[in-house]
Amino acid sequence: MRGWKSIFKSLFIQNHVLNKTFLALLFVFGALCACSHTPLLGDDPESQRYVDVTKKSLPIMPGVHRQVEVAQLNRDGRKDLLVLAQAKGGDQKLLVLINGPQGKFMAKPNEVLDREINKETRFFSAGDFNGDRIADLLAVSSSKDEPMARIFLNNQKGYFYVEEKAPPLPILIPGVERVDLVDIDQDGDVDLFFTGEKLLDSEGKTGKRQIQIMINNGQAIFEDASLILTPPLRPGIVAPVFADYDGDAVIDVFLVYERGGNVLLINNGLGKLSEALPGALPNIQGRHSHADWADFDKDKDNDLLVVSLDLDEKSRDHPREYCYLLENVGRGRFTKKSLKVFPTLPTEKIYMLDADGNDTVDIIFLTQKGTYFFSGLGPWGFSQETSKRLPYFTTLKDVSFGDINGDGSLDVFTIPAKTRKARLWVSTFE
Repeated sequence: MRGWKSIFKSLFIQNHVLNKTFLALLFVFGALCACSHTPLLGDDPESQRYVDVTKKSLPIMPGVHRQVEVAQLNRDGRKDLLVLAQAKGGDQKLLVLINGPQGKFMAKPNEVLDREINKETRFFSAGDFNGDRIADLLAVSSSKDEPMARIFLNNQKGYFYVEEKAPPLPILIPGVERVDLVDIDQDGDVDLFFTGEKLLDSEGKTGKRQIQIMINNGQAIFEDASLILTPPLRPGIVAPVFADYDGDAVIDVFLVYERGGNVLLINNGLGKLSEALPGALPNIQGRHSHADWADFDKDKDNDLLVVSLDLDEKSRDHPREYCYLLENVGRGRFTKKSLKVFPTLPTEKIYMLDADGNDTVDIIFLTQKGTYFFSGLGPWGFSQETSKRLPYFTTLKDVSFGDINGDGSLDVFTIPAKTRKARLWVSTFE
């Protein structure tokens, strides 16, 4: 169907589950994203824009909102929403919003989440842990020095519960700040990939292992395999980016570092990660913040776009460079490529999608001065179209994508930095 690449990309950005059929570019959740209606991606991609439907579609939600995610929470085929909301006193609640007829979302009560999600919850991730193709939840809570993770299974109707008979997750390494859901050992189920800016050892010192990997046995029971799967790494990881970088149809990992150069880890096909050979990445120093991948030049390998809060002067190709491309020249070897069209501002995050259905990647940049939309024009070509595509958008703190209304194009769920109130924007070609 039209727009497959945009859905594929959004699932990867949102940390959904990669299964064995990577060569076919399918995910465990991929079947759930198949459009049940004829896609409405128009004959005129230039007409694409986003319309705010928040008041019409979403219920009134309390507090300010810290995190948003699009996920399929029941069997009706429609994409639903999850919002982590925080009250003035710091108490938090995970709101489950079920997508009903005519695009109206209704809050679904959930006693277990109301009891277990609290002010110590740092973040959540949605993914299919038990193979039923419906999103379950993993919440990480407590302080940075004593993180805890807990899985909540979905009864396939949007109600979450704790499987009391299941063993608890292995103890998290102190310093863990986030988790990505990815099939790192290529066995068809979702594993847990934990990172943080500084993971500590048993003595409270900076650990040699800066990644914690928990392997799924296929029934949502996890074993810590970090010692055998991960190499020693320096601290400072702010974001992992998963894709096949060396062309062997196996997921590798690009690690974005807050300071210094980034790191490429190559997967042996069974989940064991090894640092790429010297020279695989150019030595680019700076305060990196995020990255994402796409085949920008359409040569059938995966390139990278890296953004930063600052780049060292010697690493820049022009004085105000904050965003740069890494062109894959084959077998996971990259060279730096600079495009002056990209924002010349400190940039927090980027999101790849095919918003207009023309089979070229579009990019949303979250800079410290606002949000920018760049439309893809083909190999290495981009046009800045923010005012046309995203009218009234300001600085955003979080973004999630999904086909909310079933028309085959991606809609956008956002948290503006100023109001911290979630907003829903629907893609239209009218």
